[in-house]
Amino acid sequence: MCQTCVTAAKMADGIPETMKAIVAYAPKDYRLEEVAVPKIGPKEILVKIEACGICAGDIKAFEGAPSFWGR
Repeated sequence: MCQTCVTAAKMADGIPETMKAIVAYAPKDYRLEEVAVPKIGPKEILVKIEACGICAGDIKAFEGAPSFWGR
């Protein structure tokens, strides 16, 4: 998350309340949105992502092909 986003979001315990996420609504309808940071449970951790990439499977899913997560 960019420094501006972190500063703009209300922070509790050093964790921002919101984050940016790509939300898939339908094939070719992906939107960048501000969403709530997930609440973590007692045996869970929250990982801050600095960067990510896409692969050919992501492009195919964007175009409407069935997606198989976790390969």
